[in-house]
Amino acid sequence: MGLTCDARLARSYFDAVTAPVERFCTFDRSAHSPMFEEPERPGEILRGDVLTGRTQRADSKVHR
Repeated sequence: MGLTCDARLARSYFDAVTAPVERFCTFDRSAHSPMFEEPERPGEILRGDVLTGRTQRADSKVHR
């Protein structure tokens, strides 16, 4: 459930973006400040996926 963000609109924008590796990650317990409201999740995504080139923590894995 999005508190202040329309997840459908964000997903629509994501679907329009083209990149070598794409990740769509949602934050279920935060609004405008996920870095402060769910500080463990961004760190997990950065360490586990971004720095390693994986997409295991993403909601959707899309490779175009």
